[in-house]
Amino acid sequence: IYSVSIDPKIEVCELTFYFPGLESHIPKYLIDCDKLLLCGTEKGAVVWNPCLRQSRWIEQDLNQTRMKAYGIGYNNKGSYKIVAACGRKEHPTKRLWTIHDFASNAWKDLELDSGDIKEGKTLRLHTTSGVSLNGNLYWITCIGKIDPVYNVTEFHSSSETFFIFCDLPCGTTDCYKDALVLKVFEGDRFSLLKQCHTTKKIEVWVSKNKIDNNLDSEDVEWIKFMEVSSPNLPDLVDTRYSQPSYFIEDK
Repeated sequence: IYSVSIDPKIEVCELTFYFPGLESHIPKYLIDCDKLLLCGTEKGAVVWNPCLRQSRWIEQDLNQTRMKAYGIGYNNKGSYKIVAACGRKEHPTKRLWTIHDFASNAWKDLELDSGDIKEGKTLRLHTTSGVSLNGNLYWITCIGKIDPVYNVTEFHSSSETFFIFCDLPCGTTDCYKDALVLKVFEGDRFSLLKQCHTTKKIEVWVSKNKIDNNLDSEDVEWIKFMEVSSPNLPDLVDTRYSQPSYFIEDK
């Protein structure tokens, strides 16, 4: 793992990726969440703090199958939670939302099915890695199969509920071909990168006001931060499972 700083010059620092006693657990995917690294494995997950060089092994319970962690949040008491989806041995084809609470060291299934955010609506994640802000997790999602609507969905860690947080600022998009990446901007706002698969044009948007737990979705206002258009721009993404990374430094 490498950390990159570009101020005042580009500096690259190597971080040894090592979990004592867990050498046999090869990471299948990596998700960065609020300065922690979540590493999914065949039988569970490892949470790694790169600054403290400390790790914690989270084992899936005996009933879980095909567990996939989506991110780490925390409630208003500071207790961390892993949000994941999994199958159950008694229902091998059904996917359920489940939470691991660090304080109790136990898994708890949510009643909400991973395909429904509310009655009659189908929820699809654009990417499976969540963005953590103020302890809550956010994903780019689309609702409905015919003329889908794209938005930002929030998992509220304290109430353990999902809801539509706000719409995307970039209008219509092709969820399976366009690059769409949500990030945290300046520590308390969102940024969104979009590249159109057809024109290759890149747009970056940022939320005008800081995102906090008291903000209503109607109050989220987006500003176009920058735009890059050139006939020679490369594709940033080949499939919906290989979204690019980016960060904004100053202006």
